[in-house]
Amino acid sequence: MLMMVQPLRDAIHAAKAAAGEGAKVIYLSPQGRKLDQAGVSELATNQKLILVCGRYEGVDERVIQTEN
Repeated sequence: MLMMVQPLRDAIHAAKAAAGEGAKVIYLSPQGRKLDQAGVSELATNQKLILVCGRYEGVDERVIQTEN
């Protein structure tokens, strides 16, 4: 089961509005780069992060393409 596009898009837009200018959206995926201490240290240099993590089958690719 994929996360539905519109509710997820709405949630990301609301998080961006709350975070303000410069918020970075990160999609966590088993297919991506392994998140280790070095990766966490790199992400920690950002002031505003929005982490998106899908369950089951993940997130619709349309959301990933339009929100990054």
